[in-house]
Amino acid sequence: MHSNITKPLTVVLGVALVGLVLYVVNRDVSVLNATAHDEETYVIRWQIAHTPVEYFERTAMRFKDEVEDRSNGRIKVEVIVDTESPVVTVGDASYQAHNAKALENVQSGEIEMSQVYISALALLEPRFWVMELPFLLSGHEHVNRIVEGEVGEELLNSLTEHGLVGLGFTYSGGLQAVITTGQEIHSAADFAELKYRGFNSEVDKVIMATLGTEHHSPGLLYDGERVSFPEQLATGLAEAGDVTYIDAAEVFDDPEANKDLVFNRTHHKILTTGLVYNAEAFSRLPDDLQQIVKDAAKRVARVEREYIIADEVKTAARIEEKGFTIVDLSESERTALRAVLEPVYDVFVEQIGKDMVDRVIELRD
Repeated sequence: MHSNITKPLTVVLGVALVGLVLYVVNRDVSVLNATAHDEETYVIRWQIAHTPVEYFERTAMRFKDEVEDRSNGRIKVEVIVDTESPVVTVGDASYQAHNAKALENVQSGEIEMSQVYISALALLEPRFWVMELPFLLSGHEHVNRIVEGEVGEELLNSLTEHGLVGLGFTYSGGLQAVITTGQEIHSAADFAELKYRGFNSEVDKVIMATLGTEHHSPGLLYDGERVSFPEQLATGLAEAGDVTYIDAAEVFDDPEANKDLVFNRTHHKILTTGLVYNAEAFSRLPDDLQQIVKDAAKRVARVEREYIIADEVKTAARIEEKGFTIVDLSESERTALRAVLEPVYDVFVEQIGKDMVDRVIELRD
């Protein structure tokens, strides 16, 4: 009797023991796998394809320091400077297409991350044109409310279907102004028939066509060599042109700059770029590392915008100290110029959506 009871009990105990061993082994393997996953090192290659390099490199390096520190070395960031630009031909003229390959490289996964012109993102997702419309963005605080709020988040999230993760908005130079040779800008008529070195977005092209300028793109080539904007002004290839304050510093800090040059602070646009990440590569990051990347990107984007704002103030002071003429549009002149540029809105509002434009307007002061 005692023997018959012991045998089943022994079998039960044996099965239980085997189960316990398997549980412990599987648990330990899972822990080891999780630990190995946690300790895996991920490399983020951030390509800088935007000039001047020093402005954008410091943003990338700040991101690198924060991400590597907060991830305890689980993420390594490689900052790659590659400003080589493909040459495109329009009519009889050739140009370098700056920043042209950065978006393509991120989408293909050749690199993980870059800053990309908003005009390039708008060719993928037309709602981004809202950031390009003339006189729509009223100032830096207005931009902050857009890009750090629901509108900015919605725009960034719209990139998912294009294989991208939108991480934030930086400045592509910030406030847009106009340099002219002897011509003060007070109205639309002052632009007429100027040989104009304009920026290259689809919105800029429509603006220039509406104002009646002889427009050509920034990266003009002559005998295969790029002709800088200061050189275009000095040689008469251009009589006027779009500039950021970064561009203006290059022109006005030149000791040989023509003293007839005029800095027209039209501020008709505020130029931004988007921080984007390859979606497939981003999905391979563990959740905690994804959050570290998102948080760091938002922080460095704001810091980079603050860098540009501070430099705008310094550049304006230097231009004034050097004795160049500075022209600010009066409120009535801005209103009149905005009215002349209404056809630009007609071209793009349908692509953007009127609701999106209205939401941006509501975020003004």
